[in-house]
Amino acid sequence: MAVCRSWNIIVMLLVILLASSTQAQDISLVGDTYPSTVSVGSQGADVKLLQEYLAQLSIYSGSIDGIFGPVTQISVKHFQARVFLPITGIVDNITWRNLREALVRRPLIVGYYNSGGIYDSFPVLLEYGDVMTAIAPAWFWLENDGNINGNIDAMAILTARKKGVRVLGLISNLRYDTSTAKAQVQAVLQDETFARKVISNIIWLVDRFQLDGINLDFEYVRPQDKTAFTNFVRNLGAQLHARGRWFTISAPAKTADIDFANGFNGGFDYKALGQYADHLMLMAYDKHWAGGEPGPVAPLDWVSNVLAYARKTMHPSKVVLALNAYGYDWHSGSERARAITMRNVNDWALAKGVNINWDSNYLVPYAIYTDAQGKKRQAWLENGDSIAHKMELVSRYSIAGFAWWRMGYEDQSFWHALQNRWPYPTGWRS
Repeated sequence: MAVCRSWNIIVMLLVILLASSTQAQDISLVGDTYPSTVSVGSQGADVKLLQEYLAQLSIYSGSIDGIFGPVTQISVKHFQARVFLPITGIVDNITWRNLREALVRRPLIVGYYNSGGIYDSFPVLLEYGDVMTAIAPAWFWLENDGNINGNIDAMAILTARKKGVRVLGLISNLRYDTSTAKAQVQAVLQDETFARKVISNIIWLVDRFQLDGINLDFEYVRPQDKTAFTNFVRNLGAQLHARGRWFTISAPAKTADIDFANGFNGGFDYKALGQYADHLMLMAYDKHWAGGEPGPVAPLDWVSNVLAYARKTMHPSKVVLALNAYGYDWHSGSERARAITMRNVNDWALAKGVNINWDSNYLVPYAIYTDAQGKKRQAWLENGDSIAHKMELVSRYSIAGFAWWRMGYEDQSFWHALQNRWPYPTGWRS
């Protein structure tokens, strides 16, 4: 389905459907029990509880009197802005949930989302959405003419909203081949008129589909285009923030200003981008990539160095650690490595007849085996233990939270690691 300025019946029906779903303030979240929806003029125990929550968060300094007046409303709006919710001044289930999570310092938990296929993200949203902050669906892509095309999954949006999960529309230049991706991002950054068209189409997308925000995933930004990319982000961020929308950027990991170990990350000025975006999602994976030499995809020491550098360039509250729920099997000396998702590791090991070992330096699992030609091969993987170590870095570096690529790749050990690190309070989830 094309998402551009031309209307069609499918888009119109979807907009109507989404608009009607968001008007209701009493959406029940699966497994959760919340106080009633309150707003200006409300009185009673629920308002008093609200004022106590806001006071504990150092947002409200008025009387705990159970009367929802202008001072309480201002505090509610301040909180909603802080956690990137629509600034309504109305405390509905989604705001109640975020208040509770703020009180226990629960981090942002964002899943990159894909519709369809054997790794369809929808079952994960159904089962675990009520412990997630947001999904970033990879539904939208840039075309050469500046339009944004996409395939929207209305059921995913409706389910996310029912569970209190926000939707960050992921917009990328990765729909086609690498040369096209490079040409597209260069066109955006070298032609101001074209850039304004792209921004206008992104804003149209946000407004028409009532997205909670955007995850900008423009890759292959050249080091010489660093300033131009920052200007693009500044202009896009200004329009998104004017609408109260959440603005995130997927950024390649690096440990220095220009890190030539990963040649496509020099165009991302963390310090400057952090001034205009709400969060940078640092893609801390593929230290060793499918087309290169074997090695850990995300060794813990390297991920730690990425976060240490990021903290030097921007406030830690701007940083989101993006994890990988996959590894690679370098099965051949002439072919690209094959991705092995967390949920497929055991089946892969059984099929290969190999044992999974643990690297105590990199804190990741790996396997060494002999192929049919008698050559030694390597696979570097992820499991619940390696993910748990990376989740611990979120707390160690006091960053905003984590994301992962992608929903459907992980197995139960991923969720066990999450629950062990940040236990969901009793009664919040069935």
